[in-house]
Amino acid sequence: MLKYLVEMGEVSDVDSFIAFLKTQVSEPFPKVGEEVMTIAEQLRQKGIHEGMLAGRQEGMQVGLQKGLQKGIRQVALNMLASGIDKKLIEKTTGISIAELDGLETDRDEREDEDLN
Repeated sequence: MLKYLVEMGEVSDVDSFIAFLKTQVSEPFPKVGEEVMTIAEQLRQKGIHEGMLAGRQEGMQVGLQKGLQKGIRQVALNMLASGIDKKLIEKTTGISIAELDGLETDRDEREDEDLN
């Protein structure tokens, strides 16, 4: 039954459940109560580890997306510099003409700053 509760059960307050479980087990079986706390600590550590992994994966996905977008913007800037029509750049990169105008303005401002 304990195995089922640990593997399949859901509770809103895990700490209270573990404290309750410990009191129910440790009074009649002191040694088993200590093992319950060890199991609880292991489960907490596993949860922390899984949370960290999920956070890393999410961070990597966000970083990858940002990198892809930056690369696409750079390609669009290169196409603009080569004199390619904005409608073709929009169709090829998915960047709107308004955003292309913004990229072009940003590039021109950076070039002006570099000259000063």
